[in-house]
Amino acid sequence: MDESKWVIIIPEKLLKAINLWPEDRNIFTTLTFLIVSLILILLEMGQILYLLKNIKDIATMAATMSTISTTFQAICKSSIIFFNHKKLHFMLRTIREDFWSSKSAQSETKEVLKNNGRVVAASMIMVLVSAYVFAVGFLSKPLREGSRELPLISWYPLDWTVTPIYEIIYFLQCVGDMYLAIIGICGHDNIFLAICLNCVAQFMILKDVVTTAGEEEPNREVYVLCIQHHTETTDIVHLISYCLGHILQLFLCCAAADELSYQSQMLANCAYGASWYRKKDLMMMLIVSQKQKKISALGIVKLNYTTFISVNHNI
Repeated sequence: MDESKWVIIIPEKLLKAINLWPEDRNIFTTLTFLIVSLILILLEMGQILYLLKNIKDIATMAATMSTISTTFQAICKSSIIFFNHKKLHFMLRTIREDFWSSKSAQSETKEVLKNNGRVVAASMIMVLVSAYVFAVGFLSKPLREGSRELPLISWYPLDWTVTPIYEIIYFLQCVGDMYLAIIGICGHDNIFLAICLNCVAQFMILKDVVTTAGEEEPNREVYVLCIQHHTETTDIVHLISYCLGHILQLFLCCAAADELSYQSQMLANCAYGASWYRKKDLMMMLIVSQKQKKISALGIVKLNYTTFISVNHNI
């Protein structure tokens, strides 16, 4: 299997579990999304109402804000996956069918691509496992303490401490947090990482092809193919713009986006070093690739290491 494309399997398995994988759109997808959204919104409203009733209590605000932000993330990111399924489907299909295989790269680049794939996959799994370990400990706290409290501190306009209302709300909170929220958040972020990884791979492969072509006799077909593929890869980069999560998630997104920007810039350097002045077909790629490709969060903040450091500095 390709050194970079196989990583798509991880977000695919996650989002298929809640029927939101963009390539598997069916008549039940909308129904699934409405059910997921309804459960998460109910959980979010209960937490927000509790916060509003205790707005002057600093300890309460600190205890509820983290869970409120997690549920809000899940609602936003599930909505992004659902409403942008056509763009995501296009990007995934392009990666699967049109992106060049790592076989086109030189042996050194293949090794880098293999390591990149392992690092990204390991990061995805690490975040997922960490989320579930924390969720199990957090959600089981009332059971371990023998208290009749809810793990997600909430307020509802009814006596939720009585049976079976308490058990139903407890069950919904566990399902909403452990199943819907974690899968929705990690599935969204993992798609972002997988697409960035594959775009980085394409820029690196393009560098190898341009370098090799520059050392040989001019071959117009090769240059035209490189230009077309560069344009295609750039189009995919321009489609990537999503919400972000917490600090670890932010780091992974910033790292992937920064590497993509770096490799796109290196392609321009590579084209310049390939005797472009003797091969007019390279001039267009050189001009276009000089503009560094960047990914932003909703077009507001650029994603790179500078942004990550700035966020941490202000926390």
